[in-house]
Amino acid sequence: MKDLYAIVLVFVVVLALTGCAFSIPGGLIYTHTITPLTTNFNNTPREVAWDDGEIKHLHVFIPNMVNVDVLWDSNAIGEIAKQNGFDKVYFADREDLSFLLGIWTRHIVHVYGR
Repeated sequence: MKDLYAIVLVFVVVLALTGCAFSIPGGLIYTHTITPLTTNFNNTPREVAWDDGEIKHLHVFIPNMVNVDVLWDSNAIGEIAKQNGFDKVYFADREDLSFLLGIWTRHIVHVYGR
C-alpha cells in the first residue's frame, strides 16, 4: 500500500510541475509570447497601418522582505491610435517579453488601424 501512495504522490508532483499545468507558458530565463487582444476581424481590410506602445516592468521580490514593482511608459490602445493619427482601430495584439522569471518584463501592444 505504501508503494501505491508513493506512485500516486510522484504522479501528482509530475503533473503539477509540467507546463500543461500552467495557463500561461513561461520559461525560467526567457519568455516571448504574442496574444491577440481582439478576435473579431469582421470587415477588417487586408492592408492596415500599425504602430505600437510599450510598458517596461521591473519586479523585485524577496519573500518576507521586498516586493517592488516599477512600471513606466504607456500601452493604451486609444493613446497609441491618437498619437499616430488613427481614426479607426481594427485590432490589436499584445507581445510580452520576459527575462529571469519576470524580473524584467516588456509589454508591447501592437495596434492596427487607419
